Amino acid sequence: ACSAALALQPVCRYHRQRQHGSYRLQQMGLSHPTPRGGFYLFPSISSYGIDDETFCQMLIEKGGVAAVPGSVFGAAGHIRLSCCCHMDTLSLALDRLEQFLQML
Repeated sequence: ACSAALALQPVCRYHRQRQHGSYRLQQMGLSHPTPRGGFYLFPSISSYGIDDETFCQMLIEKGGVAAVPGSVFGAAGHIRLSCCCHMDTLSLALDRLEQFLQML
């Protein structure tokens, strides 16, 4: 049982990070599907009137956060954010995303 619990530790960490990211996106008003297992978040940015590729380009240039345009996955108007980094890095990225959204 101990071996199994230790093996799941990274999974639990990603789950906490994903839930933290999901909560923060909700606080920012970014709707997104509830993640069911992966370590990515997929918020909609369509309300900003900017296509997802331009949004991601602006986000990295002005906000210092990298995201992948949803159109790469067949979901224009969304961006894909990874939650598999360290919690401090994730929190910083979400802070920067929030600041960037306030500039739009």
